[in-house]
Amino acid sequence: MQTTFETSYYPTVGEILELPVFSTSRLLAGVKGLDHPILGLNLSDNPDYASWISEGELMISTCYSICKDPQAMRDYIPTLAAKGLAGFCIKPTKYLNGKIPDEMIKQADQYGFPLIELPPDIQFSNINSILSEELTRRRTTLLQNTIAVNQMLIRTITEGADLNMIAKMISDLSSGSILIVDSINNLHSLFLRECDGKEFAGFSETQKISIVTKNSQAYELKLGEGSYGYLYIYHPTQNPPLAPELLAQISSTIPLEITREQSVREHGDTLFASFLSHLLSDPITDDHWEQSRANDFKLNLSDNHLIFHLKIDRLKESVNQYRDSFQHTLLVGNIRSTFTKLGIDIRIVRTAEDYLILLNTPEENLDFQQLVNHLPALLSSFSNEYPDLKLTCGCGRPHFGINGIIQTDTEAKLALKSAISTGQQFLLFDELGLLRLLHSGNPDAESNQFIYEFLDPLIKNDLQKHTSLMLTLDYYFEYFGNIKRISEEMFTHYNTISYRIKNIQELTGLDLHNREDHFLLETALYLYKFKNKLAF
Repeated sequence: MQTTFETSYYPTVGEILELPVFSTSRLLAGVKGLDHPILGLNLSDNPDYASWISEGELMISTCYSICKDPQAMRDYIPTLAAKGLAGFCIKPTKYLNGKIPDEMIKQADQYGFPLIELPPDIQFSNINSILSEELTRRRTTLLQNTIAVNQMLIRTITEGADLNMIAKMISDLSSGSILIVDSINNLHSLFLRECDGKEFAGFSETQKISIVTKNSQAYELKLGEGSYGYLYIYHPTQNPPLAPELLAQISSTIPLEITREQSVREHGDTLFASFLSHLLSDPITDDHWEQSRANDFKLNLSDNHLIFHLKIDRLKESVNQYRDSFQHTLLVGNIRSTFTKLGIDIRIVRTAEDYLILLNTPEENLDFQQLVNHLPALLSSFSNEYPDLKLTCGCGRPHFGINGIIQTDTEAKLALKSAISTGQQFLLFDELGLLRLLHSGNPDAESNQFIYEFLDPLIKNDLQKHTSLMLTLDYYFEYFGNIKRISEEMFTHYNTISYRIKNIQELTGLDLHNREDHFLLETALYLYKFKNKLAF
């Protein structure tokens, strides 16, 4: 059922000038402020007027109390504008000699503050009566609508509605597009009116959110002392978009729904964590049964999986455990939000020691490498944002199937352990060198990958160009890098051997004078000879 509301609960200055009582009045300045809403009236000629006026009032005066004080006259308009009045109606006939000073007119235009000249025959009581009647009518409408909104919100929540429906309702009230985010900038709802939807055609969700947040009126969503996020109203048709009474009603309801959605998600996260722990630690006897359980979490176990482990430590001694926990929550929320903006669905599970982050996709050829390349920069940005926290991350490789989840998790744990021991912020399993062989779930496959990674450029070069780089490398290790001895044993000129050694280093990207690089190449060559039963 569609419910419509009158949303202009307060008349604007422009609207009241259309009333018959103002038919002979003149707008002298401040046309930019005609959309100012009028919340009340103030008839004052009190010299201490500044203490008796309130924001949103339309003030009516003769300037009797200040007309003989030049400085007070100069301060009048700036003071009224600074106080946030809607506008100023002045009857200059008696005390200003029938003419409003040019300086006041100039000031009103400067501040965008409506300045209205009243005719000599107008009665203040008549203005008061008509405007009070109009304000009362609109306030009655506001009260009725506030009750209706309250009932609708209660009905919406009790019937199991979500924030998308509430956002739609707020859009109907404000005639604007609506964005709702929580305190850690997780998107909860984005509702675009049809006209705004056309404006955003072809934009990504991230781009839409960015534009809306930069060009909207923002309202903090508070419940008690807690802040739960922000409500953004984009391109409303009236000012203010919502009456304060309605805004208060809505702003106190949205946090309840945000809390409910967060509770549902946290419960789901707990169940998923339990299921994932089972996959990683218990023997898998029935793939079909495990997949039926995984369906509850919209997880396809046959997908391509990638896991990285993130450890969060404090750089300073903790003084506020609640604050620490909240920082962790903010950080994890930002990680989730960042990946969502990149179009990547992730699962985050808190373990006893760190955070496990799972990515999965059915695509065999998905370029996980692009994502991995982003991780160091992301970690650095998060470290800058949370200077009290130390972040260390270890990343596995992508693997398919149930066993693939186990394998990428094992790799990520080892990479994290190595990163911690070496003081690195981010480490890939592929960067562990020989440790990969020692901790691999499939040593034969890992050794083949190890050989391919380090020696494939040399093998291909020998086959395509009929060179002897592999043999030269074998002699290099046998004679401990003695070029003169190698050239004698191979019956090859010294300079040729030197050139080959240089070529080997360029093709592999490794430095034979570096102890670790030297060890990796020698190990790879040993495995190659062993697997192929070769003796050069």
